[in-house]
Order: sequence, then C-alpha cells, then structure tokens
Amino acid sequence: MANATAVYDPVTMDSTPMIVPWATSIEKVLPKQIFALNNYPNPFNQTTTIQFGLLQHAKSVTLSVSNLFGQKVYEVTEDRVAAGTHEFTFDASNLSSGIYIYQINATGIDGQNFVASKRMILSK
Repeated sequence: MANATAVYDPVTMDSTPMIVPWATSIEKVLPKQIFALNNYPNPFNQTTTIQFGLLQHAKSVTLSVSNLFGQKVYEVTEDRVAAGTHEFTFDASNLSSGIYIYQINATGIDGQNFVASKRMILSK
C-alpha cells in the first residue's frame, strides 16, 4: 500500500476514494472561548510562565493551582480581561516538588463559564 494512489471502498467497489478530511471547518478545531498553552519551562524550578488565551472579553478570569490531592495551593482572580493571549508568572518557591494542575476559569460577558486546565512539574 505504500505506493497506492487512492484507497477505494471495498463494500461498493466503486471508484470513489475514501479520503475524508479530518476537520470540515475551523470551528471544530478552535476552542469556543478559552485555551491554555503549556507553561514554560516545564519541569521548572521556582518560577514558570503560564499562558492562556481568550477568544472574547471575559468578565473575570481565575487562575488556580492545585496539588494532586486536589488541595488548592494558589488562586488569583482578575476582572475585565480583554480578548487575546495572556501570561502569568507563577512563583512556586514555597511549594514542594511534585506535579501540580493549573486551571483557568473564565466567565464570559454573557455569564457562561469556561474552563481549561493543564499539569506542570515542579522540580527542586
């Protein structure tokens, strides 16, 4: 099959190729309101930069960091955040080494809540 030019439907045996696009529109690929980019550096020692993006203005955005037990170790809230990419420098100098989950909660102007989360590794 390495040199095949097309793959045909074995059931109907017609000449219609079985090539299906992986996405039919950009809306299926992009998130609706919020996306979290990977923090860098990761793993990190002391501080890391967390990036996230909003596709529209948000009434408020909350960044929270939890350990693997679900205990919240840090939280900050910003009101009236503009659309676009934002970054936050997280200082973990008072935390012990381990895996942490950061979660970004955004409340849209229309009152809808959107959540994105990622994990990060603190290595001291």
